[in-house]
Amino acid sequence: MRATVPALLALLLSGSSIQLPATGEAARDKVLALMHKGADQRKSGDYAGAAETYRQVLQSAPTLYEAHLFLADSLKRRRLNKEAMEEFRVARRLRPSDPLPYLSLADLHRDAFQFPEALAVLQQASLAVPALRREPIEVANGTLLRQSGRADASVAALAEAAK
Repeated sequence: MRATVPALLALLLSGSSIQLPATGEAARDKVLALMHKGADQRKSGDYAGAAETYRQVLQSAPTLYEAHLFLADSLKRRRLNKEAMEEFRVARRLRPSDPLPYLSLADLHRDAFQFPEALAVLQQASLAVPALRREPIEVANGTLLRQSGRADASVAALAEAAK
């Protein structure tokens, strides 16, 4: 599940996957500039600054999936887990077929030793995420089962995922 951070960075750096709102060109340019500013702040470890920048983005583009995702991750890095969970939930509602919000929510639950809640999130993901994008969900499920003391279930889940 720790692989979500590089995946988040790859998402932002690719640029092409960011779906900007259909507003004026100046507003889109402002949002894009703020997204890049937030990415730079995250790279330098300024997670408080990045969180504030992504909140500014969301004022102009409240349905921008990537802004919610990066805000959530910035909050998570500041250990503001309750706020991070809410932003990951918003991201999940905006793009329910993307595995990243589910993985991140499960990770937060796991870090709090809330294994049943984490497994429930991964179960929801297995129903919502298309099969071709489900591999990280299956691996996270097997890993989480092992960490929760259910080694036999972990082996079975990972063996099933490998088929």
